[in-house]
Amino acid sequence: MNKLGINDLLSYTCDTIPKTKRFSSLSQLELSSLWKDTTAYVQQQVSHKRAINFPGVGSFYVRKYKLATGELTEKWVPTFVPSKTWEKVPGYKVVQNKIIGTGSNAAEPLNFAAIATISGFSRDDVEPGIKDMVHALFLLLKRGSNVSLLFPEMGRLVFYNCDIKFTFNVEFLNLIAAGPLRIPDHIPSVSPTVKPRKSEKSAQDAKKKVDLQVTANASQMVEKVPPHIPEEIAHSKKDTHAEHHHEEPALKEFVHEVVAAKDSVSKPKVTENAPSKPVDPKQAEIEEIERLANLLITRGEHHTHPHADVRLWSDAKCPICRHKNATVVEVKDALDEKEKMQDKMLLLLSLEVDREFLKETKETDGKRLKAAVNTAQYNYAEAQHKEAIRQRDRKNLPLGNIFENRDPGPDRVLQAKELRAGLYDQMTIRKCNRQREQALKDFEDRELNERLLKEFKTAEVQNHFDKLRRRHQQQEALTEQMVTQENARRQEAILEPMTENCFARSESLMFLYQKEKAKQLYQEQLAILKQRREYETKVAELEKQHSLDRLSVSRKELQKDIQSIKKTNFMTRKGLENTWGVQKVQREQAQAALGY
Repeated sequence: MNKLGINDLLSYTCDTIPKTKRFSSLSQLELSSLWKDTTAYVQQQVSHKRAINFPGVGSFYVRKYKLATGELTEKWVPTFVPSKTWEKVPGYKVVQNKIIGTGSNAAEPLNFAAIATISGFSRDDVEPGIKDMVHALFLLLKRGSNVSLLFPEMGRLVFYNCDIKFTFNVEFLNLIAAGPLRIPDHIPSVSPTVKPRKSEKSAQDAKKKVDLQVTANASQMVEKVPPHIPEEIAHSKKDTHAEHHHEEPALKEFVHEVVAAKDSVSKPKVTENAPSKPVDPKQAEIEEIERLANLLITRGEHHTHPHADVRLWSDAKCPICRHKNATVVEVKDALDEKEKMQDKMLLLLSLEVDREFLKETKETDGKRLKAAVNTAQYNYAEAQHKEAIRQRDRKNLPLGNIFENRDPGPDRVLQAKELRAGLYDQMTIRKCNRQREQALKDFEDRELNERLLKEFKTAEVQNHFDKLRRRHQQQEALTEQMVTQENARRQEAILEPMTENCFARSESLMFLYQKEKAKQLYQEQLAILKQRREYETKVAELEKQHSLDRLSVSRKELQKDIQSIKKTNFMTRKGLENTWGVQKVQREQAQAALGY
């Protein structure tokens, strides 16, 4: 099986684990940077021969011991002890190293504030980010994967075949065995530095790779002191071996002041005799505001922005600069990725809601079943208790008065009457409940039918009104057209010469046309009235048929109820007769046994 690296672990953390199950909201790139800074801090502390605890992973110890029996010299050797939490993973069993028995210093907890100062993240983001990575590592190991995590300049942490081991580099072992004491990298600077140029950055990177190892030559160490080391540390004693590390005085705390970075562009010098130009106060105020808005506050390889409060960002991980330099395609891809993540979260939320609903339903059913079981157990216990009391009373009767003072027992007739009354009450209650449910159902059906009929009638009336309105509009348009034509004809008649026509008809064609139209409208009105009467008759028949159907259904249900009541009464009577028969036989047997 292939081993998974730190990139696979971070990819699994950001892509597979849902955001609702994570401790932080850091991206894969930010988690990668946080891992590098955290491992660098751990490597730095171990190189100073300090025992440190990586939460959830394990502890690093450094101790002197003899490599072979008979040697006079002791050497420093680092040791890794896995955390006990790995025993929760199936198959993994943590075995404590025998070297960490006695004489070892207690492991110090991981300093999240120092890591935040080194990495540029806030203290609230460092601890959740480390928890996310440890949680993802736990899930991968639980799945059965093999993982190999690289600690730069220190070694490699390997989880392989249910075995945990840390392989240290030869250079790191030689460094620990030689015993040089390196200057801590997380000491805060006394004064801020100007943002370095490209050439200065390359020099600083090269210097970081060497890791600022302190040599035996004190003069050379003083000349090559990094710019962020105070003078008290730079000009300390030559003996910097780890054995005397606890004898060194404690470092003083330095207050870091955030100031503006110096301009890298050299400005021309102004002589004293140069004439000064008049400055407009408004223009000077505007320039000052622009200068403050574009102010870049730096601290080594970190900077901040005016609107970002005191948050420090590294030059390679600043989201504000990255957003300013992002292209349109990158912004669009980021928005698409955000939408996909939102859809995924909505889907997970819906699944979670469904899961909670099923869980609540199961719990409700379990509670109901548990209550029924408890009730049955209580009834059984009460019956057993009463039976025990009855048996005890029978045993306590004196033998001489067995026939004279014998308990006659309950009256069978009264007991039968009580049983009959109880059964009758149960039947009455069930009948009342059934009648109430039937009445409620009839009321709901009646309300639904009335609502449907009302909506149907409203729709029919509305359609009829729409039809009448259209017809009225058509009549008005036709009348207006006829009036317009008549006026035009009259105007033409006035303009034309008046000539007598011996063949002219006594009635005009327009009058006959209007007469026919009036007859047609009257016939249509009669047809509408006829349709309305037919519709009302049809609705009445439908209501009547519906009522008859409901009456027939009610009659059938009533017949079924009567049959069920008769059957229940018959079965009750049969049961009582059988019970009485058995009791009668028992009584006769008892009397025969007693000699009556």
